[in-house]
Amino acid sequence: MYKGHECMKSGGDIGKTNNQMEMMAVLQAMRSITDKSIPVEVYSDSSYVVETLNGRYEIKKNLDLWRLLRRERGRFASIRFIWVKGHDKNKHNIDVDRLAVEAAKKAREVSSESEGNKV
Repeated sequence: MYKGHECMKSGGDIGKTNNQMEMMAVLQAMRSITDKSIPVEVYSDSSYVVETLNGRYEIKKNLDLWRLLRRERGRFASIRFIWVKGHDKNKHNIDVDRLAVEAAKKAREVSSESEGNKV
Protein backbone atom coordinates (compact mmCIF):
# COMPACT_ATOMS: atom_id res chain seq x y z
CA MET A 1 0.00 0.00 0.00
CA TYR A 2 1.33 3.42 -0.93
CA LYS A 3 -0.48 6.73 -0.44
CA GLY A 4 -3.75 4.89 0.02
CA HIS A 5 -3.38 2.77 -3.10
CA GLU A 6 -2.90 -0.95 -3.05
CA CYS A 7 -2.28 -3.57 -5.68
CA MET A 8 -2.69 -7.27 -5.06
CA LYS A 9 -1.49 -9.88 -7.49
CA SER A 10 -1.54 -13.64 -7.38
CA GLY A 11 -0.22 -16.56 -9.33
CA GLY A 12 0.38 -20.25 -9.23
CA ASP A 13 2.89 -22.65 -10.66
CA ILE A 14 2.50 -26.41 -10.64
CA GLY A 15 5.62 -28.16 -9.43
CA LYS A 16 6.80 -25.32 -7.19
CA THR A 17 6.96 -25.65 -3.43
CA ASN A 18 5.12 -23.39 -1.02
CA ASN A 19 8.45 -21.80 -0.06
CA GLN A 20 9.33 -21.14 -3.69
CA MET A 21 5.96 -19.48 -4.27
CA GLU A 22 6.39 -17.36 -1.12
CA MET A 23 9.79 -16.28 -2.42
CA MET A 24 8.35 -15.45 -5.84
CA ALA A 25 5.60 -13.38 -4.23
CA VAL A 26 8.14 -11.23 -2.37
CA LEU A 27 10.34 -10.95 -5.46
CA GLN A 28 7.43 -9.83 -7.63
CA ALA A 29 6.29 -7.37 -4.96
CA MET A 30 9.76 -5.81 -4.81
CA ARG A 31 9.98 -5.65 -8.60
CA SER A 32 6.62 -3.87 -8.79
CA ILE A 33 7.90 -0.96 -6.70
CA THR A 34 9.28 1.55 -9.17
CA ASP A 35 10.63 4.13 -6.70
CA LYS A 36 13.34 2.23 -4.84
CA SER A 37 14.27 5.37 -2.84
CA ILE A 38 11.16 5.30 -0.62
CA PRO A 39 11.24 3.32 2.65
CA VAL A 40 9.53 -0.06 2.11
CA GLU A 41 8.12 -2.61 4.53
CA VAL A 42 7.35 -6.07 3.21
CA TYR A 43 5.00 -8.17 5.32
CA SER A 44 4.91 -11.94 4.90
CA ASP A 45 3.59 -14.89 6.86
CA SER A 46 6.55 -16.93 5.63
CA SER A 47 9.12 -17.05 8.41
CA TYR A 48 11.41 -18.85 5.94
CA VAL A 49 11.44 -15.83 3.62
CA VAL A 50 11.46 -13.12 6.29
CA GLU A 51 14.11 -14.70 8.50
CA THR A 52 16.37 -15.55 5.56
CA LEU A 53 16.15 -12.03 4.11
CA ASN A 54 16.84 -10.66 7.59
CA GLY A 55 19.98 -12.82 7.81
CA ARG A 56 18.76 -15.18 10.53
CA TYR A 57 18.47 -18.34 8.41
CA GLU A 58 21.23 -19.82 6.31
CA ILE A 59 20.52 -20.26 2.61
CA LYS A 60 20.64 -23.97 1.76
CA LYS A 61 18.07 -24.46 -1.01
CA ASN A 62 16.54 -22.40 -3.82
CA LEU A 63 19.85 -20.66 -4.44
CA ASP A 64 18.71 -19.19 -7.77
CA LEU A 65 15.68 -17.53 -6.19
CA TRP A 66 17.68 -16.27 -3.21
CA ARG A 67 20.20 -14.73 -5.61
CA LEU A 68 17.40 -12.84 -7.38
CA LEU A 69 15.82 -11.77 -4.09
CA ARG A 70 19.10 -10.48 -2.68
CA ARG A 71 19.89 -8.60 -5.89
CA GLU A 72 16.46 -6.96 -5.87
CA ARG A 73 16.71 -6.13 -2.15
CA GLY A 74 20.00 -4.37 -2.86
CA ARG A 75 18.23 -1.90 -5.17
CA PHE A 76 16.28 -0.36 -2.29
CA ALA A 77 17.52 2.52 -0.18
CA SER A 78 15.57 1.19 2.80
CA ILE A 79 13.63 -2.08 2.97
CA ARG A 80 12.45 -4.10 5.97
CA PHE A 81 10.96 -7.59 6.04
CA ILE A 82 8.37 -8.20 8.74
CA TRP A 83 6.76 -11.51 9.68
CA VAL A 84 3.01 -11.63 10.38
CA LYS A 85 1.11 -14.58 11.73
CA GLY A 86 -0.76 -16.34 8.94
CA HIS A 87 -4.49 -17.04 9.11
CA ASP A 88 -4.86 -14.47 11.87
CA LYS A 89 -6.60 -11.11 12.04
CA ASN A 90 -4.34 -9.20 9.63
CA LYS A 91 -6.71 -8.00 6.88
CA HIS A 92 -4.11 -7.91 4.15
CA ASN A 93 -2.78 -11.36 5.04
CA ILE A 94 -6.31 -12.76 4.89
CA ASP A 95 -6.86 -11.10 1.49
CA VAL A 96 -3.63 -12.38 -0.06
CA ASP A 97 -4.16 -15.85 1.39
CA ARG A 98 -7.56 -15.98 -0.32
CA LEU A 99 -5.96 -14.88 -3.60
CA ALA A 100 -3.21 -17.50 -3.22
CA VAL A 101 -5.75 -20.28 -2.71
CA GLU A 102 -7.69 -19.13 -5.79
CA ALA A 103 -4.51 -18.93 -7.90
CA ALA A 104 -3.39 -22.41 -6.82
CA LYS A 105 -6.80 -23.82 -7.69
CA LYS A 106 -6.70 -22.12 -11.11
CA ALA A 107 -3.18 -23.44 -11.79
CA ARG A 108 -4.33 -26.99 -10.95
CA GLU A 109 -7.33 -26.62 -13.27
CA VAL A 110 -5.17 -25.37 -16.14
CA SER A 111 -2.70 -28.21 -15.54
CA SER A 112 -5.52 -30.78 -15.52
CA GLU A 113 -6.95 -29.36 -18.75
CA SER A 114 -3.57 -29.49 -20.49
CA GLU A 115 -3.03 -33.08 -19.29
CA GLY A 116 -6.41 -34.00 -20.77
CA ASN A 117 -5.44 -32.52 -24.13
CA LYS A 118 -2.31 -34.63 -24.57
CA VAL A 119 -2.52 -37.24 -27.30
